[in-house]
Amino acid sequence: MSMKMYAIGIAGLSFLLSACVNLKPVEDNLKLYVLGDPKGVEVVETASSVEECFYIASPDLPSHLSNDRFMVRTLNGELIEKSDVRWAEPLEEGICRALSEYISREGGRWVTGYYPWPKLEANIPQLRVRFNELAFVDDGSVRISVFWVVRNRSDVLSGGVYNTYDLSWDPESPESLVKALNAALEGLATAVIAEQ
Repeated sequence: MSMKMYAIGIAGLSFLLSACVNLKPVEDNLKLYVLGDPKGVEVVETASSVEECFYIASPDLPSHLSNDRFMVRTLNGELIEKSDVRWAEPLEEGICRALSEYISREGGRWVTGYYPWPKLEANIPQLRVRFNELAFVDDGSVRISVFWVVRNRSDVLSGGVYNTYDLSWDPESPESLVKALNAALEGLATAVIAEQ
């Protein structure tokens, strides 16, 4: 009798577990975005001295942006995650790569590497950027304020502040946010090169 109950129990458990399995595919609506110029940048020259080079260090971002999530700020300060949109890489890595592309295209300095790659030589000057403000607001505004500095081991070689508050994006179009952030990074690259 116990063998019969055991068989009935196994059959019942199998029936219940098979009811929990959904074999129909679920459509994935996740969209991934990257920063930078889609055409890329061709590097045609190398620097003749260390003074013509720099390495782009990890940027200082507001902590809520230090990942791959698209975070939007409301006017009352609430953060909203766009659940069907992601950066294809952590935002700090994307910013370094895109900034490297824009600086290389502008000329004036040769970028030897950028975060997360290691710095190849200790004596190569380093570009550091600190985003005092980086906000994608649900009213369509983009607010960016960046302090930047190029320094070697002992001296500050150049530095400045780059602000832009006239960029906008369509909250229903993540592509427009990517375009606005690219425009800001291109403006930052131009400001950095102008001081070299």
